[in-house]
Amino acid sequence: MRRPAHRIGVVVPYDMALDHELERWTPPQAALYTTRTAYEPLAVTMEMVQAVSESAMIEEASRSLRTVEPEVTVYGCTSGSFCRGLAAEPALARAVAEGSGGPALTTSGAILSALDALAAHRVVLVTPYTADITAAFSQFLGEGGIDVVATARMDLQERIFDTGSRELLELILTNDRPEARAVVVSCTNLPTYDLIPYVELIIGKPVISANQATMWRALQEVGLGLATEAPQRLAQVRAHVADRTVQRPADAAGPEIPPTVGADTSTAA
Repeated sequence: MRRPAHRIGVVVPYDMALDHELERWTPPQAALYTTRTAYEPLAVTMEMVQAVSESAMIEEASRSLRTVEPEVTVYGCTSGSFCRGLAAEPALARAVAEGSGGPALTTSGAILSALDALAAHRVVLVTPYTADITAAFSQFLGEGGIDVVATARMDLQERIFDTGSRELLELILTNDRPEARAVVVSCTNLPTYDLIPYVELIIGKPVISANQATMWRALQEVGLGLATEAPQRLAQVRAHVADRTVQRPADAAGPEIPPTVGADTSTAA
């Protein structure tokens, strides 16, 4: 059996439980190859977030993907890629690039790229985190030129992946603001695939989730688009040519976006 034409590496924290959601956004022309960081028996606190974002550990985990020669590798953790601020995010992506041997990006970088592509520079931020982690992401977005007009959080410290769609829907609808151009839903452990099209119809604006943005930007790097069962606004745009989300190993060079970026693989009518 021939392997898919495009290979995407995925580095996630040990507690990631939504691998299947990433797969749902992946068209048949691509395959995901996932590895995890070392287990850390910690609740979801700032201490844990910083523990899973150490560059040396991320680079080592990324190195395990070299056998499959991924065309791009993502660090699929929102909090782990924003907790040290915007200035530190490129270095984390570069650590993934050095480990994997190819282009790399982070979830937080992908979210900024998505908001820029949608010209959505005023947002409502929804997170499952505690107050300090939520504030850190709000600050990160602000450093990236995004005006966070409101935040809403769940104060969860474990099993974020068990969050129900109704709970998340109510949190978004209750906290949406008319002046916001989009809603950002943080955390790659928060399920959003089925919810996004429904919420976008209700509020009339884009909903950008961590997993969605991660896959959108990674797929753009290999010339593909998001696989969707219903319309999602992010699937209709491409990253800007000047986008600098993707980092490369020190001994590599190349264009940020291939000429075929934006190919529509949506299955939606």
